[in-house]
Amino acid sequence: MLEYAVGVLVALLAAVYMFFLHRFNYWQRRGVPFVAPRLPCGNVTDVILGRRPMLAVVDDIYKEHRDKRFIGTYFLFTPVLQLQDVDIIRQVYIKEFQDFSGRGTYWNPENDPLSGHLFILGGQAWKSMRAKLVPAFSPGKVKYMFGTVSECAGFLREHVESSLAKGGGAYTEDIRELLARFSTDVISSAAFGIESNSMKNPHSEFRRMGQRAFEPCMDVNMRTLLEFFARDIMKMFSIRSVPNDVHEFFTRIVADLVEHREKNNVERADLLNILIRLKNDGFVPGDDEASAETRGVDRDDQKLTGKEIAAQVFVFFIAGFETTSSTTAFTLYELAKHPDIQDKVLQELDTVLKAHGGKVTYDALQEMTFMEMVVQGGFETLRHYPAVPFITREAMVTRPLPLTDTMVEKGTRLLIPVWSIHKDPELWEDPLRYDPMRFLEEAKRARRPGIYMPFGDGPRICIGMRMGLVQVKTALATVLSLARVTLAPSTPKEVRISARTVVIAPEHDIHLVLTAR
Repeated sequence: MLEYAVGVLVALLAAVYMFFLHRFNYWQRRGVPFVAPRLPCGNVTDVILGRRPMLAVVDDIYKEHRDKRFIGTYFLFTPVLQLQDVDIIRQVYIKEFQDFSGRGTYWNPENDPLSGHLFILGGQAWKSMRAKLVPAFSPGKVKYMFGTVSECAGFLREHVESSLAKGGGAYTEDIRELLARFSTDVISSAAFGIESNSMKNPHSEFRRMGQRAFEPCMDVNMRTLLEFFARDIMKMFSIRSVPNDVHEFFTRIVADLVEHREKNNVERADLLNILIRLKNDGFVPGDDEASAETRGVDRDDQKLTGKEIAAQVFVFFIAGFETTSSTTAFTLYELAKHPDIQDKVLQELDTVLKAHGGKVTYDALQEMTFMEMVVQGGFETLRHYPAVPFITREAMVTRPLPLTDTMVEKGTRLLIPVWSIHKDPELWEDPLRYDPMRFLEEAKRARRPGIYMPFGDGPRICIGMRMGLVQVKTALATVLSLARVTLAPSTPKEVRISARTVVIAPEHDIHLVLTAR
């Protein structure tokens, strides 16, 4: 029996070894330049062990193989083709999008309903959902929801005013935590029509669930990485895309809210109201559209299910609160480091608000052009810290990689190193300099197309981009109308990125000193 057991074990080990040997020869067999993998984690051992963030590993590969237009890598046993050439990336994003429209990520709407959201879906499922949701994020609909953003900004204003008064005109704030609470209030209200009161109660259930979904731990980090690069493992072991408590919270609350609104004919200026219309009518008109018939849309085909509503509201909440709060916090951090740029922002802010009666209105935000340049051009914000540091795509057919003779098989995962491209000195002059003037119109026209992609590009560009920028600018205008910001002594001059999150998050708190203006 012992000899039999040893024989079986040896055979299993040999089979596993041969499996990895075959998988790790994938790029070599195809004549693609590659980074030599190591058993059993391929090129991501440090990521799996929580030693380094995924973006740092991707960036090292980008720099070490900068002379290559693309390079083969391995996430565990999954071959991933990292694209390094901006022209190829633009073809994948835009001109040949139809062949690379998928994310290559895990989604299972039946057994894991919250995974069936727009950011993850691919193929026809994505195309159909995108068509349904585009009108919900039009400029008119964002303006329609601005009242909710403004109301939450009032609570942010009250907090800062009260803290300044208690501190005798100055106080120190963990700005990232403050803005995460503000963003939680905005998104819970704009998405669900619920006042989460996170500004007054940092331990509210919505805030706790937002933290749980992004907490810097191996459980959450590995789920996300497996979702992006190892969907077969997710399916094999029935792993949900989010922790069970997060899944149960969001599915329950959305189901209860939909039932309550439909029974009581409740309507609010929020995303859930728009999605309920899609569920019942199969159509939401855009800013210039009167009816589904004018577009030739079959309303029955456009109707959403309850599970689909839960998934879209979930991703709107999760993506909205984390990305906007981090972007706003990093922008204030950079303004604290660059008082000359802060002066320009304050000057524009004062001028615009004076013309609008001192109020932060939707129209006032549209006139704050320099602030928008800061948000989009800041070294630590959307150029240097894009909300998503890398983007994935999937080959939907077997075909040559655009602009090359290299064949890629259907299902091949492609990785676009956004973080690295945003900091490449061959593409950006002095890329480590914080310089919003890069985003003057003449500067944008002069630079190479396709090197700035914080929201992605092409048909899959972030659908919530307008709403996100409005939220960021509202928070900045609210805080800076009351106070100047400077670095607290405990805050480092350079942000260290956590190795335990996929999104860009600092290892440390960002404490700023707010001084009354």
